[in-house]
Amino acid sequence: MSHTYLTTDELSALIKYDPRTIRDCLKDSVLIEGVHYFRPFGGRKILYIWESIEHDMKLANDARSDFEEAIRLAPDNADAYVSAAVNASARGDEAKAIEYASKHLDLVPSASNAHVIKARSYYKLGNFQLAKQELIKALESSSEVETSYAAIWLYFTARHLGEDAIGTTKRYMPTGSAPQWPYKVLQYFTGNGDLNSTITQAKEDAKNPSRLCELYYFLGENAALDGDISKARDYFNQAIDTTVTEFVEYRMAKYSLKGLNVTDIR
Repeated sequence: MSHTYLTTDELSALIKYDPRTIRDCLKDSVLIEGVHYFRPFGGRKILYIWESIEHDMKLANDARSDFEEAIRLAPDNADAYVSAAVNASARGDEAKAIEYASKHLDLVPSASNAHVIKARSYYKLGNFQLAKQELIKALESSSEVETSYAAIWLYFTARHLGEDAIGTTKRYMPTGSAPQWPYKVLQYFTGNGDLNSTITQAKEDAKNPSRLCELYYFLGENAALDGDISKARDYFNQAIDTTVTEFVEYRMAKYSLKGLNVTDIR
């Protein structure tokens, strides 16, 4: 199959986004290296693969159109709103993700997952106070507490706000007899676990790297908050190397790595 290779300026003319938006917003959030662009001969120059971009744009737009049509036909369909929120976040449209998740909550006020979606979007936008508020609401649900994910995001959010992250998070530790992954990560961050056993648990299923993707992103975010940019870069790259592209943590690793202003993004 032949491919059409484009510079940033050439791609800009085709998709009607200015070059800066492509470089600063789309690249490594929705345009992924090895899928939508590559570096010829291992150099720094970037060429975009038009056929891959056109294909995925159509898929994303088709999915977006499907959700919008579902909402138009059944405006009280709560599931359509939460699915549209997930789709919007995957496309990098955090404002729309927040809007759809809020509409889902209007219909299902007890939907803790919608609070988590909003929290992650606020987190990515840098509004950590609103992210914290949404996470606290999510953690009013015992089932959300037992999964540990919202508590880990709360830990990071509290750190960004300069608060006692461990004290804030310890109020939301799982109480079940056998907490599941990523409880080990939460324990490690709150001083009750060690990194080696956490990595060992993440590697239990050698054929499924999803836990490693999550773990390396979480470790990278923690290292960045510690000010250890070198370690953060390494962890984010390891998350990306798992190629679990459908996971939030994979996309966040790409996004956070770019925020470190490093040039060796994989």
